[in-house]
Amino acid sequence: MKVSQTLTITANTPLNAYSGLSAAAMASAGWTSSFAPAASTFFVPTFLVKRIFVQMLPGGSGIGYVLLGSPGQAPAHGTNGQMLAELAPSPSATTPGGTYADGDSNENCIDVSQIWIDGSHSGDTVLVTYEV
Repeated sequence: MKVSQTLTITANTPLNAYSGLSAAAMASAGWTSSFAPAASTFFVPTFLVKRIFVQMLPGGSGIGYVLLGSPGQAPAHGTNGQMLAELAPSPSATTPGGTYADGDSNENCIDVSQIWIDGSHSGDTVLVTYEV
């Protein structure tokens, strides 16, 4: 089964690839758990997928970021070790920008709950697709 969602970037506010929400939005929506690490304001359950694909959609002008978080922690693209990929902006209103893909067709090996999407320009859109 494939799941696709379009996320709208708010610059410097990472969005979770599983929920499509920022850390603050998840906290205010009650995404919490007794399993969350101490001092966490939100919790995203583990969700393993076979593959993930991320692409900057046409018409945007900013750079996209694919980031790796940790349980209860939203990443920041300026933090060492949390950047998985930097995506080229869309070159035109009809051509998509850079892509990121990872996974294995035989195993659910990617924890999409720990993948976050951010960008340099508010209003840009990003396609996130994953296969369960």
